[in-house]
Amino acid sequence: MRFTLVPGNWYRMEQISPIFGPEVKRVFKVRVDSVQPLGFGNGCMTLKVSMESSQENASEEITLQTLSRYEHYLLARLKGSEDTVLVTELPEAANIERTQADLLIRLFGASKESDFGEWHWKPDVRKKYNLPDIGYSVPHAALTAHLTGTFQIGFAEVLFWLQQYSDLKPGAWKRNRMAMSQLSMLLTGAAYMDVETIASDVFWLELGPVNLNSSDIVTIQRDGLLVAAFVPRSDGTLRCAVYEPMDAKAIGYAIGLSARPGPNGQICMRPNNWEYALDCCAGTGNVYASTAGKTYLSRWEFGLGISSDGSEEAEWIGQRDKPALEPRHVATAFGVYLNFRIK
Repeated sequence: MRFTLVPGNWYRMEQISPIFGPEVKRVFKVRVDSVQPLGFGNGCMTLKVSMESSQENASEEITLQTLSRYEHYLLARLKGSEDTVLVTELPEAANIERTQADLLIRLFGASKESDFGEWHWKPDVRKKYNLPDIGYSVPHAALTAHLTGTFQIGFAEVLFWLQQYSDLKPGAWKRNRMAMSQLSMLLTGAAYMDVETIASDVFWLELGPVNLNSSDIVTIQRDGLLVAAFVPRSDGTLRCAVYEPMDAKAIGYAIGLSARPGPNGQICMRPNNWEYALDCCAGTGNVYASTAGKTYLSRWEFGLGISSDGSEEAEWIGQRDKPALEPRHVATAFGVYLNFRIK
């Protein structure tokens, strides 16, 4: 039986070239996406391959002319060069591992609106768990994998995808807020606490009440709604109250603002997290994001709804009494995002 390249499988490819010297070669792990024979009987074929090192998992085309083909390997010339290519199979376990890793990238690395379709819970599931009757944004890859039985769509995965899609598409966040809130509650097992801490090796953030009436606050806002508010703690780290379910960009803001200090004790050249948060509010990107209906940062030096010249802005004054989400539910939403995001 001769060695055959199977689309979808991963292979070990060694490229040997005279310019490297007689003992020098390059070794890649590649996934073969397609094989197109060229001509009849000349052994030439064009491959679309994805390199393991490619962060975007983008395909490249290469054309090979077969020199030798045996049971366990293929030796070929890279067309247009003097390079020789040796292609061998990966161990079965490694191929399975690479296939699974590739699936995870397609499931949780979706980065465009077009990557998503709609998932609809059955009526009995919606009723049992009090889920709104909407189309839930889920990557096409997940829908396909679910139908073929290779992946099970659950509450945590759907919450993550709603966080992602709500960031990508203007208008989607308002539509998805109720669903995101309910999914966070369904996934929460912790008991209620007034104040909670969420942290990782890169950030530290306290969740708890924030005074919106008179404090100097930094806020996350979107579509005319208060999403979250930050105030400084005594050591310059941050406390945060969250008022609306956060999309991926909002969670990213919270993690970035509450970054742990570097070796020099600073946060991006600022003495503490609060000073860094104030700097971030001054960026012109916040104006563009606001206009585009995206998540953005703002500073209210005299409390929510009081502009820098002392005038009142009714749209925001009216949100001063807005109830905050329970810290435990916010912690759950952060945990889902951190668990599934592709780093």
